[in-house]
Amino acid sequence: MSPTPEGKEAAVTHPVHKKSHTTRHCILAGLLTASVAWAAEEGGQDLFQPDAIVRLMHRANDWQSAHPVMRETDRNWERGTWYTGVMAAQKATGDERLLAQALAWGRLHQWQVGTERGGANRLFCVQTWLELYFLKRDEAMIRSAIAWLGTNAPNSPAGAERWYLGGGRSYADSLYGAAALAMLAKATGDRKHLETMHRFFWDVTGELLDKAENLYYRDRRFIGQKSPGGKKVLWSRGNGWVFAGLARVLECLPEDDPQRPRYVELFKSMAAALVVCQAADGLWRPNLADPQQIAAPESSGTGFFCYGLAWGIRHKLLAEDRYAQAVARAWRGLTACVSPEGKVQWGQRVGDRPADVTEKDSHEYVTGTFLLAASEVLHLVREGRLPAVGEASVAGDRMDLAAVRRQVMAYCESLQVKDRPYGVVRERAAPNALGTLYATCDVAWTRACMGEDLARTLTPAQRQQWIDHINSFARGDGTYPGGRHSAQHANGMVIGALAVLGGRQKHPVSLYDEFDDDAEIEPWLEKIHWERQWSASHLFWGGMHCYSLSRRCRPAWRERVFQWLDANLDPQTGWWRKGVPQAGQRIEVLGGAAHIWPIYQHHGRRFPYPKQVIDSILAMQRPDGSWLGFGNYMELDALYGLAYMRSLAPEHRAADIAAAAQRHGRLVRERFAGFLAATPDAHLLLAVVGTLALLQELDPEHFRDEVRWSDIFSDRSFYRTDLVECGPPPE
Repeated sequence: MSPTPEGKEAAVTHPVHKKSHTTRHCILAGLLTASVAWAAEEGGQDLFQPDAIVRLMHRANDWQSAHPVMRETDRNWERGTWYTGVMAAQKATGDERLLAQALAWGRLHQWQVGTERGGANRLFCVQTWLELYFLKRDEAMIRSAIAWLGTNAPNSPAGAERWYLGGGRSYADSLYGAAALAMLAKATGDRKHLETMHRFFWDVTGELLDKAENLYYRDRRFIGQKSPGGKKVLWSRGNGWVFAGLARVLECLPEDDPQRPRYVELFKSMAAALVVCQAADGLWRPNLADPQQIAAPESSGTGFFCYGLAWGIRHKLLAEDRYAQAVARAWRGLTACVSPEGKVQWGQRVGDRPADVTEKDSHEYVTGTFLLAASEVLHLVREGRLPAVGEASVAGDRMDLAAVRRQVMAYCESLQVKDRPYGVVRERAAPNALGTLYATCDVAWTRACMGEDLARTLTPAQRQQWIDHINSFARGDGTYPGGRHSAQHANGMVIGALAVLGGRQKHPVSLYDEFDDDAEIEPWLEKIHWERQWSASHLFWGGMHCYSLSRRCRPAWRERVFQWLDANLDPQTGWWRKGVPQAGQRIEVLGGAAHIWPIYQHHGRRFPYPKQVIDSILAMQRPDGSWLGFGNYMELDALYGLAYMRSLAPEHRAADIAAAAQRHGRLVRERFAGFLAATPDAHLLLAVVGTLALLQELDPEHFRDEVRWSDIFSDRSFYRTDLVECGPPPE
């Protein structure tokens, strides 16, 4: 932190070493051992039980009270940060001892601002005075701060335009003090404090925010500087001051303040950037851009990040599905940093850049960040909104789809490619896995299937980066490379992904030209290899079906397609194509039909033979509940067929359909944990998520979630060709 209590820059000569993999593994093993030991000492209490969290908060605060680092007369940033944590803990618990502790500190200092040279640092302790003022409404608690703000001094707003500099420079840490100004505006009703804060916050941000990373440089000396590994230098705790400070600003900033959307956007952008940097043990490393530079975990930055992410979830600025697992991992990692006596360890010493950290390193501000994190974790746990890491998604004969959402969302986040725009994802969670068109589309579909509104949960910048990445694969003729399947299938996947992201295709799609004339319909349909209709139907799904939803398509064209489809159905089985023997497995006709049924469903055209299809699908199910094998798209196709045909013939074999869904549901509950642990391909993950959506519909008693999932065939929002296609926007 800069300036230090002595008014000088913190030492900047910490040696930087690159630790070996062996050293890293030893560190992680030690943390795991500490976490297990702490849980055992708590009598087996879960780390996510409210009583256990409260006890740990007190233990950490009591240890710090008994082992002060700063002098009794100190009220500067180190102790000021500790006491922001004390007050957060007091608000979360209502504990009178914590209130008495903070009151005693304020009275000792007669509610004065800090004594540092940097004006922003002087406001750290003022945040505690204001928290107490909101409880006690004693004007004496804020009178000195208001008077200081109006003094003609080089480090006060009334005395200098850039009163918040330290050593002649802007520095990211200073933004933690900004919340005091928002709190003063709330306390006094005087909006001039907000104007002061806005000028301060956005001046520092304009200079130090790396817009490509959505993270901050500590100060201008680090812009352009590289780590030994050739990466940027983005200090963890420096970003922690900003991220936690943003949460605290937003806590008090009025909803109608014109600047509020700007703060919210920045907060969301930082959150998205931070979760990508989180290590597997839940802790962040000193250099966010280069975790290998210093392998040791760092608890003070982690405390700030855990606090901010949890606060964002609680205040509905961050999506629970996306961020709760990151908070849970961070909390587990933080608890492992607390010694049995209550010392919060692994906290980087006073500094201004990434530096070595050892287990014994701690300070008053380290305890403060831990208390901040604990307070918000406690709120989420009490609200039932925070999962334990590795939580069970299956209990008895029921599957908790809310837990599955969190697990799948965490897995999707792990697919994001580091140092690339948002939405650039790998096919699977493996270091050498490729980032592909299908992977990025699959993840968008998967998240939307689980009920996530990507237009709401992503920032505009994240959505645009994702859209741009998808369109980076576009060829000049409007096609996208199939790779995994045909160009038609890729077109369908792109339309679905862009639709839920709110994007548009880059070029007009030329592949429709093969059949968009009435005279071309039958010849095109005739040349599909119906003997291999599971794969051949992909051409129809991403081709004719998607075109049928285009603004270019005419009703007469659709009617002619339906006439051909109806005429080529087998009335005995409900399958296509009548009179064409199947070259592959008998079950391929099911996979083929599943890609054609959506055109009926999306245009409200009644499918002619629902009862026959139900009979056929039920006859194909194996004794173990599968149709082709768990995790296969055929399972999704079968359940989709049963759900869709049931809607057309609700009385036909309803009990048999329910029994079939339950048989498959048992198989899914048995296999899901192992499936996710095996780091599945993103395309197969989508198949399983779509399967779970259909089980929620067909067997709601055993597959529960308050959020309604959607399957990949029925949900019309994936098929908005009219909104996605290139050309004049729809009227």
